[in-house]
Amino acid sequence: MPIAPISGSRQLPIRAIQEGLNLWRDGEYDTKDLQESLKRAPLLHPVVVRQVPGTRSKYELVSGFRRFRAAKALGHSHIEARVVAADELRREQLQIEENIRRQPPVSA
Repeated sequence: MPIAPISGSRQLPIRAIQEGLNLWRDGEYDTKDLQESLKRAPLLHPVVVRQVPGTRSKYELVSGFRRFRAAKALGHSHIEARVVAADELRREQLQIEENIRRQPPVSA
């Protein structure tokens, strides 16, 4: 099922994005490699967020945890984000899809 965007990719204030409680990549992860990359060039892939229900300008991070943490650690005020319509089930599906894409292919 493709992601159902509310809007295209756009710059959102980092302070408007909350990490959420159910991220699959919980805990501290090294983002130094991403930080070095972000010093040289912008993100290649935006983070994915969903609007927090009942708000107009608050978002929950759906995927892109390490990218978000790296940009935040560098003191960026904004990050490229794609806003999607996602209920709890779809949010979990998107997180699983992101993790599967990150895995190296299994060789035969």
